[in-house]
Amino acid sequence: MATVEREKEFNASADDVWNVIGDFANIQKWASIDDVEISDGGKTRTINMGGSKITERLVDEGERTQSYTLDEGGALPVKGYRSTLSATDAGDGKCTVRWVGNFEPADGTTEEMACQIIGMVYDGGLAGMEKAVG
Repeated sequence: MATVEREKEFNASADDVWNVIGDFANIQKWASIDDVEISDGGKTRTINMGGSKITERLVDEGERTQSYTLDEGGALPVKGYRSTLSATDAGDGKCTVRWVGNFEPADGTTEEMACQIIGMVYDGGLAGMEKAVG
């Protein structure tokens, strides 16, 4: 099983950051996506990006943390994907956002390539979060 992990410190409280990034059904607040369709009472989102669709399902949530799985990966070369996004206080009015994904590379994809692609998704997402938080 492969793991990709990213962390970023924000100059805002964990609560303030989570108010922007923590609503599973409103990923468009911070992610560069074309459109998102919500179903299953807000527990499933289908993200449209550049003609590709990705369907994710919220499987666990707690205080400033959520975990989701990938039901349909579109262009993402992974299977058995589970990701956790969280925000924790870092003191002095700052917080750390941590994003961790575990998965197997899809058939025909190397672990290195799958990790590189998921890492790029996380890096782009964290940059979008930073912009959205301000």
